[in-house]
Amino acid sequence: MADMLSWAVFFILRRITIFQLILLGIVSMANAQDIIPLAELKPGTKCYGLSVFRGVDPERFECTILGVVDEVPDWPKGAGFKSIVAQLWGGPLNERNVEILKEAGVLSGMSGSPVYTLDGKIIGSVMAHFTGSKTPLAFLMPIEMTLNFHPLTMSQPNRWLKEGADFKSFIGTAETASLKAGEAFAACEMWGDENDCAGATVIMVDPKNHDTVHLTGHSSDNVNKGIVAVPIFKAEVVTSESNLLSSRKIFKAIGDPIGTMIFNSPFGGIGKLGVLPKSFGVEVSLYGLFGKAVKSNKYNL
Repeated sequence: MADMLSWAVFFILRRITIFQLILLGIVSMANAQDIIPLAELKPGTKCYGLSVFRGVDPERFECTILGVVDEVPDWPKGAGFKSIVAQLWGGPLNERNVEILKEAGVLSGMSGSPVYTLDGKIIGSVMAHFTGSKTPLAFLMPIEMTLNFHPLTMSQPNRWLKEGADFKSFIGTAETASLKAGEAFAACEMWGDENDCAGATVIMVDPKNHDTVHLTGHSSDNVNKGIVAVPIFKAEVVTSESNLLSSRKIFKAIGDPIGTMIFNSPFGGIGKLGVLPKSFGVEVSLYGLFGKAVKSNKYNL
């Protein structure tokens, strides 16, 4: 029931937000990053994307737009939203000297990987793959839909942010608290001696506010919908696992939190760098038969 209510709220908000965007001008937010409207996208358009396949540096892969469809994976039928279907290829080779995309297909963790026209206009981001497909086909979230919620979201209070924090405060230098399009990040609901994290990819940095980033290209399943406060970390892709049903990247969070995911929508997340969520520390100890601590771990929640 809660999921149904959250979807209903998002659909209502989307209607309101689209009207606001007509007034505010969505393209003005992407002045430094041109977008290609969905209506202008043609089948056969050549494109490229960025994603981390190993380590921390984004690498380029190639793609072709196959078309626009009136469905979005895992969404209610008849919701009235569109997604883009693209075929991916190229990119880095694995240790067997075979293209990772050719052997593994579209990887879980590529979500949010930005896709551009050959002249650099952003089309959207990887959001889902075709389970069991023999070719690396991906659904892309149109960038217009990802940007829809931005003006409304940034005006909302967030009571889960750390006391005294606002959207202009930083926890480190600009170099420390930075993410770039195509880089990997991890959103962690528990961190410390062990982490409980989900990894994905940065879609784009707000060209006007470099401390604001767009993430994932779809809602994060392990995070509540709407206004949230989940710490985000830089991340490393340790390796890519090839699987017949669903291949995936294996992520590792790096260092301390560099910001917070403040909004989780069906069209992607919004992160604010330099801002931390409220949290508390927990120490969990395992004791043996004679009362001696066998193991003790510290976590932040």
